[in-house]
Amino acid sequence: MAAETVNEDIYTIRVITLLADIGKPCLLQALLHKVPKEIIHQFLQASENRKIIDQLLIKKVITEEQFDQLFAEKINPDEFDIGLIYAILRYIVAPEPKKGWNIHPEDDDNSIGACLLRIQKLRNRIYDPNTKIDDEEFEEIWEELGESIKQIVRLTQSDAACTAVRKRIRNLKKETEDSLKKNLKKNVEELFKWSIADFSSLFKAVGSCQVYK
Repeated sequence: MAAETVNEDIYTIRVITLLADIGKPCLLQALLHKVPKEIIHQFLQASENRKIIDQLLIKKVITEEQFDQLFAEKINPDEFDIGLIYAILRYIVAPEPKKGWNIHPEDDDNSIGACLLRIQKLRNRIYDPNTKIDDEEFEEIWEELGESIKQIVRLTQSDAACTAVRKRIRNLKKETEDSLKKNLKKNVEELFKWSIADFSSLFKAVGSCQVYK
């Protein structure tokens, strides 16, 4: 039983690392592909976009700290956390998936919106304390998450970038436990910013690995 628990923890850590170390920069590049750094200030200040962002703050989709980042005198997208990047893509930039934002995308919907929705739903699965990530569950999550990230790169970056991301995902799946744990605290904190309300479940899932030792 103990061995199964260890496997579950390592699988969770591996998925967290995929989201934070590979998913985040890919989402950032997708954002900058649509909204280059040179115009991001004007884009966020546009009346319609500002109204949406105000609502995101009111509904606590983003925090006050994230809100302040968007309207700082000098905006630096490289400092955005994955949750903020996702929120801008999801609520302002990306087109709606074919079946909308509340239903799992159809298999043939490979739009940025559909990929974002898949990523969010997979993130929710690892947050759920009732999710037991065994070998089969891990392979399913890894495949769908990896493909969603790669598809976003295909739509927004060069062929060379796609090849590099495929290689990084392949190597990450084989990375040692000790190597994965080196950046675990940073990566958990990154996902914490995405959904503070769900953090307790995420921390519980990796608690036995002593994130803060």
